[in-house]
Amino acid sequence: MVLGAVGLRTESVQASGPVELAVTVDESPPRRFSLSQLQAMPQQEAEVTLRSGAVQRWKGVPVTEILKACGLDLSSNLGGGYVSRRVLAARARDGYAAAFALAEVDPRFGRSVPIVVWQEAEGAALQSHRGPLMLIAPEDTRSSRGVRQLQSLQVLAIP
Repeated sequence: MVLGAVGLRTESVQASGPVELAVTVDESPPRRFSLSQLQAMPQQEAEVTLRSGAVQRWKGVPVTEILKACGLDLSSNLGGGYVSRRVLAARARDGYAAAFALAEVDPRFGRSVPIVVWQEAEGAALQSHRGPLMLIAPEDTRSSRGVRQLQSLQVLAIP
């Protein structure tokens, strides 16, 4: 993913309430994850190339781990029809949304899985314009599907 140089505010996130990520799979009720629950999940690192050509290493929870905690285990044999007929929608606090074909999220299709992060690449808390949670799409060469101020993930069937 390519990110631009950020010239916005530099203060750290001061959450006005608890940090929460709402996750819905198909028609199930949303499951909410606190920051401590996300931090307790298996994590991985992902490299992101900035527009300047510099490389950042981010660490966070793969979306697959979050979906697995909601009962959707992409490593099990779900069948190609299930995976190919669904999308993952990521939504931000300000209404911004990005979509991924569920096959793009399934590591068996050969792509780097998007990750949810809560700290900058250097380890500091996310800046307020980015967090408290952010979705990183490592293989995207444009940053349009990276979602700052991430609030929810939703797996939806394509009508």
